[in-house]
Amino acid sequence: MLLQTPLHHNVFEIKGCQEIPEVLVDAELALAEERLEKWENKSYYQKVASLAKVADQLPNHTDQLSVLIKAEIDSLLAQSYRDIALL
Repeated sequence: MLLQTPLHHNVFEIKGCQEIPEVLVDAELALAEERLEKWENKSYYQKVASLAKVADQLPNHTDQLSVLIKAEIDSLLAQSYRDIALL
């Protein structure tokens, strides 16, 4: 579920950016803290129900997940090459 705030950007929109504006980072961190607090206050059964909904949606978003996973692997690989170059 995407946030309904004007400052929200999903990971696919910001992945190629070199620098993310500080105000955007601060806003997203504040929202993440709020969501974490709500999650922590849920009962075990509410958490199970929420995770079941996510699991049900995964097959519908495999194309987006594969793009995200590839981008993360590419990033790790690039970082590894940089680390090796420093040796």
